[in-house]
Amino acid sequence: MPLSIMLATIVLGFGAIYLALRRPTGGGIRPLGDDAAVGRAWLRENPDCAIQAILVADDRETALVRSSCGPGLVWSIGEHTVARLILTPPRIRHTATGMRVRPGDFAAPRIDIRLADPHITAQWIAILRHTQETKNG
Repeated sequence: MPLSIMLATIVLGFGAIYLALRRPTGGGIRPLGDDAAVGRAWLRENPDCAIQAILVADDRETALVRSSCGPGLVWSIGEHTVARLILTPPRIRHTATGMRVRPGDFAAPRIDIRLADPHITAQWIAILRHTQETKNG
């Protein structure tokens, strides 16, 4: 088989796979929904950590959960959700659209959170940093 035909077949094959995988989900990130949906996502991965409060980001793709085990984050990845208890002190940096959290978890190296209100951003940071103070103090 000539190399040009083989390369065209490979490129078209990868393109078809990409389109097939993107089509069912619509290709976007599904918003978290209401607080009850965030709670279900949290409890699915952290059943022993009772929810005390839920704060949802402006784009509804990320939520901060205060729980009996400490703070955690729930976020959307495509059609699915991920919920992580913040076990190690996160690095937090302000961005133009809110903040970037690096929780020290190799499975979630960076979480960008969109928060338009600086007071809400400060509230999220205070809750996330409270973990640092309680674990270090």
